Amino acid sequence: MAEQIGYSIALALIAITISIGGILLGLGYALDDKKLKELAKAELITAIINGIILGALIASFSPSGLVSTAISGITNNVSQGYSCPPQMSYNSAICFAYDYVAGVNYVHVYNSTYPTIFDSTVSLLAPLSVAYATLSIVNSMSFSLGLISFGISGAMKPLITGIGYIIDALTVTLVSVEVQGYLLTFISASAMSILMPIGIILRCLYFTRALGGAILAITIGLFAILPMTYVLDASIVNSYTTILTNSSATNILSNATNVQGTLLNAVSAYQSGKTNSTGTLGQINTLLSGFTSSFQHFLSDIANFVAIIIVEAFILPAFSIILTVIAIRELARTLGAEVRLNKFGIL
Repeated sequence: MAEQIGYSIALALIAITISIGGILLGLGYALDDKKLKELAKAELITAIINGIILGALIASFSPSGLVSTAISGITNNVSQGYSCPPQMSYNSAICFAYDYVAGVNYVHVYNSTYPTIFDSTVSLLAPLSVAYATLSIVNSMSFSLGLISFGISGAMKPLITGIGYIIDALTVTLVSVEVQGYLLTFISASAMSILMPIGIILRCLYFTRALGGAILAITIGLFAILPMTYVLDASIVNSYTTILTNSSATNILSNATNVQGTLLNAVSAYQSGKTNSTGTLGQINTLLSGFTSSFQHFLSDIANFVAIIIVEAFILPAFSIILTVIAIRELARTLGAEVRLNKFGIL
């Protein structure tokens, strides 16, 4: 509704500008004023250009327009069956980008199916956090077997440190995913309904013409270019991504819990006289050696997967933003404006 109102206002302003330009042109000929005639001709040409731009925007960005149809076709060639909030359904690229970044269902890219960035992050972060807490408890344990007193912090600390680094990386990744999800939600809610009408109206007014052109360029960049770069990102990731399901993290959590229980059982058996100190120490040593060996292999596998998640959550989005900024600047120049990013400000 707001979009239609904006188009109507812009059309009215164009008609008014043409009328004023015609009146001024008539006065210029009547008064034989060269400057007035040049001003009137310039305003008439600008009004005609604004009318062409308005018609092109309506033909391109309406639900069945050229740009919307092209975006839908390209996105559907890459993925099928993506889902998103209803307010994003009018732009299939934004819909896919949101599902790919912040969705909870598996995404389908060409012939591959794998978890979304959000799902991959959370499915690892939750069990790893519990495993970290469990191993911290094991790390703090100390035992007394007759004359021998010992702790196992030396064996557990490197493992706990490794998990801690992974949890930190996944936490920052989750923040990035949420920010990108909110950005895509904002774009879907404001691009066509707020920013586009405002840009068209300002583009039709004499004193705000450059500002209107800049807003139009930003709107087109956010609506069409940015989400399409996410489609490109998904295609790139699809060529080399690997799947690490949360079963691996769940297994390590189960193993950590088993280690904790077995240690307590071994000490309890010694205290009840069922085993001697030598047998108990041998059992604990065998248990910890096997656990640390399997855990090191797990850390190696999960580090490779976390690296891919970081690429998806940080490197490729940065690439998308760079492409979008370049496109916005070129579009702004075409529309008679200038968008400069200087010290993170738009002038």
